[in-house]
Amino acid sequence: SPPRTLTPRPSNVVPQRAIGIAPPADFSGRCSSSRGTRPGQCPALSGVATSLQVSPDKLMINWQDGVVDKLNPTWLRERCQSEATVDLETLQPIVMPHHYPKELLLADACLHDGMKNLKVSFSDGHTSYFSLAMLRKELNSFRESPLQVSGYKKLQPRLWSGSEEVMPQWTHDEVVGSEAARLALVEELLTGGQALIRGVPQE
Repeated sequence: SPPRTLTPRPSNVVPQRAIGIAPPADFSGRCSSSRGTRPGQCPALSGVATSLQVSPDKLMINWQDGVVDKLNPTWLRERCQSEATVDLETLQPIVMPHHYPKELLLADACLHDGMKNLKVSFSDGHTSYFSLAMLRKELNSFRESPLQVSGYKKLQPRLWSGSEEVMPQWTHDEVVGSEAARLALVEELLTGGQALIRGVPQE
């Protein structure tokens, strides 16, 4: 099948920078039914590559099932989970994209471990190792593939009426002294959009 081409992403789908490649023209955030599946039903995705094509500004992966993806060097580097790039306990980044060279390019890339893993060398001398299965999963379902954790709770906005809503409240001391209170406050702001903190020092 032909490589994915550069086309704008719909506003309700993951931004292009988060994926690092362009979607096919019919990309809608769901699986196409053109491969013999029912609409909305995703076929099994291959995490095995048959070959790579490397150029300084992109890495082309030819997947076992015929799909071709073009990956940007910066997108790949942001997903590196080496000790030099992330905290190994939390997987939070310790090197940010603005720390990368102004023009980050690819130096080399190769497949190993039965075509299931990827080694990438960058122009600044850094080397990253990737699971192709994890890359493929993120390329096809970004919202279901968090980088730092194996899963996460999706918070849904809560509708409320001004005449019926009682604003959630916390004291300043609760928020400062309790991680549970801080988490509850953040969750409330993400779902309800408002909260009142009492007893905040004026200075």
